[in-house]
Amino acid sequence: MAFVALLRRWGLLVLGLIGMIVGVVLLTRPAPASFGWTAYAPLSNTVYVPPVVGSTFFPGVVLALVGLAVTAGWVGFALGRRTTKRGIPD
Repeated sequence: MAFVALLRRWGLLVLGLIGMIVGVVLLTRPAPASFGWTAYAPLSNTVYVPPVVGSTFFPGVVLALVGLAVTAGWVGFALGRRTTKRGIPD
């Protein structure tokens, strides 16, 4: 029962943070590709290109943005639900 309460309270925050971390990792991962005359270079058989060209760029952007939105929504909801401890009415 305590696990369910813990998951209910912190689950969305953890899910949002994991989404942001995985999205940033996918964004910063170099994408190996070989193209043009550089594919025939004698010392290397792989040329690294910026991650914009790679296939992990767009899923990384989507995961990072969804994770950011979920985390921001959780923080906003948590801030809106807190009560004043001084008893001062709004």
